[in-house]
Order: sequence, then C-alpha cells, then structure tokens
Amino acid sequence: SKRSDASGTDEGAALSLAQRGDKPVAERGGAAEAMSQLLSSRWTFVSKYVFPGIWIPAFGIGVIVTFLNPRTVLYNGVHGAAPPYIGFIFLGAWLFGSACILWFTAPLKVVSIEGDDLVVSNYRKEWRVPLASISHVTQNRWLNLRPITIHFREEMPFGRTAVFMPPQRWNLLFWAENPEVDELRRRAGLIRASSSG
Repeated sequence: SKRSDASGTDEGAALSLAQRGDKPVAERGGAAEAMSQLLSSRWTFVSKYVFPGIWIPAFGIGVIVTFLNPRTVLYNGVHGAAPPYIGFIFLGAWLFGSACILWFTAPLKVVSIEGDDLVVSNYRKEWRVPLASISHVTQNRWLNLRPITIHFREEMPFGRTAVFMPPQRWNLLFWAENPEVDELRRRAGLIRASSSG
C-alpha cells in the first residue's frame, strides 16, 4: 500500500502542476537559474570583518604608543626626533582612516540569486526578497571595491538598499559596469535579455 500511496502522490503532484500550468525548471530559463548563484565576492568576509578588525586596532595601538612613549617613534630615521604634535597627526589619520573603512565595509552584504528570489545576508541573518522588488541597480566604479547597490521599491528588513562587493576582475575598462549589474537588472525584469544571433 505504501508503494501505491507514493505513486498516487506523484501522480497527484504531476496533475497539480499540469492544472496550474507550471513548467519544468528547464523550460523556465534553465536549471542554472534555479540554483543558487553567488553575485558577491568570496572575499566579502575578509573585507567586512578581517581587514577592519586588524587595521583599526593595530593603527590605534600605534597611536597610543606615540602618545605614551614618543621616543620610540622613528622620524627621519632617528628615534625620538618626532615633533611633539606628531601624535595628534597620527590620531587624526587613525580616526579618518577608521571612519572611511567602516563607511565602505560595514554595509557590505552577501548577495545571491535563487530562482525568483534575491538572498541577502550579513553573516548573522539572511533575508529572501523577490527579485521583482528591485527598482534599480547602481555601481560605484571609482572605488577599489567597486560596490554595487541594489535599490528596492519599498523598505526591507535590512533597509532600502543592499550593497555588495562583486568578484574582483582584471579589466582595463575600469569605467565599465561589472556583469553582475546587468545580471541583476535582467533577472529583476528591468532590462530584456539580449537575443542570441
């Protein structure tokens, strides 16, 4: 009876699909699009947590040493020859550098596509939103990270935008947008897929 139950279940599922007019994955755009497609760089975790976690404390320790023991500071090749205000210069550089690093790395998300959903993660939480909720996609091509910003039509649990770092590529046309931008626009229905031939 178990075998007949399973067969009945399979037939019922097939009939349900036929009644709804659903098509197999291959007919909806291929199995590749139904699988998870990572758009963000695999170095996102390093850029978001590891690099700031090393640079900010290390530079901060150097600033503290400059104030507490200025004789250890090497200036023009001579220990202790630094002017008395050098500590404030290092402090300003540390504050400015730390602010810039956090400004660009803290918003970074892990972004992937699964079927008709966009999966966004900050390594602690994960959200799934419809690709159709994307209003437009932009990219800052003048920064080293070349961050891509996904803008949504309405407020999401993580905000109105999602920023991610695309995989790094050697490209002489540095002003050109990364292929992930067009991929997002195409999958969100913002542009039509280019016809082959």
